[in-house]
Amino acid sequence: MDPAVKFADFTHWSARYIILYSIDDYGKKAVIKAQIWVKILDILNREKFRSASMSMNVENGLLDE
Repeated sequence: MDPAVKFADFTHWSARYIILYSIDDYGKKAVIKAQIWVKILDILNREKFRSASMSMNVENGLLDE
């Protein structure tokens, strides 16, 4: 499965997206998830994306308000 980003819904002040990816080694899940978030935040910073508030729900990997 190729990585994908899908629009989920709008909240009262933002948009929510779902990030889909697959891994071969479930034992490395936490390390891989951390690497993915570092890359995402690097890209958003490079593109000068600014958010009033951005956090990650560690349980499901979604960006939360």
